[in-house]
Amino acid sequence: MPERKTHLLIDRLLLGKEYPFVHGMLDIATPILGPHHRRVTHTPEMLAYIFLKSGGNLNALIAGEIHILADREFSRSQKFLRKLLTKH
Repeated sequence: MPERKTHLLIDRLLLGKEYPFVHGMLDIATPILGPHHRRVTHTPEMLAYIFLKSGGNLNALIAGEIHILADREFSRSQKFLRKLLTKH
């Protein structure tokens, strides 16, 4: 997964502000579940909770969506690189 600072940089670039609360919520289970935390927290329900908890801040919701997309694409690229490096 991208580091927290990468998620915050994406926030600044696309939304003009950082949303550490959003990323904290989406990664809250990482210490326990590792990369499998996404099964629990990268869900529509968690995005709805973040939206409500942020007082209906649409940019917080967008930051959450972008976080999930960034994690997904990072994982895909890692799998692709592993396949390239293990082929003979």
